[in-house]
Amino acid sequence: MELYDRRHNTVHYSFRIKEAILSELEKERSEKGVSTGSLLNEILDSYINQFMHFKHLGFVPVPKDFLRKWIPKINEKDLVKDAKELGSVIAREYISYIFQVVNNETLVEFLDMWLSRLGQHQHKIKDRIHWYAVNHDINMQFSTHLKVFLSSLIESVTMKPVKFIEVTPHVVTFSFEV
Repeated sequence: MELYDRRHNTVHYSFRIKEAILSELEKERSEKGVSTGSLLNEILDSYINQFMHFKHLGFVPVPKDFLRKWIPKINEKDLVKDAKELGSVIAREYISYIFQVVNNETLVEFLDMWLSRLGQHQHKIKDRIHWYAVNHDINMQFSTHLKVFLSSLIESVTMKPVKFIEVTPHVVTFSFEV
């Protein structure tokens, strides 16, 4: 579903850009060790395939420090109840809105998109098993919420169980079959 993919042809296009923006792009490009074109493609890809959707769905950026202070104030029963509803109902609606259909393929695309917003994550595939490691660096309550949310979402789509390998205060690792 992604509009930009390295396998697709690129086109030459010229445009004007503010000097201050170009200066910041050059700093970022230099730090990453990539070309300006590659960095711009990455930024535009993120905007088209993620930011626009999150903006339309009403997502708001929240600092991790806010979550670290706020989440422990929610009792565990409510945390689990809300995570189940968010995963089995609301996240499915997000997938439907973004991709128009909810299936194994769009689930995986959504997970990659959504988990990239939480922090560092890895996604590996072996045969039909998808392995994820999410380093959110928030707290144990958030890990609990994330585990229940992911179980509810993934199991409602794949109709198969999610296997959690590690659930720690900073990292959640899991796998599931599609």
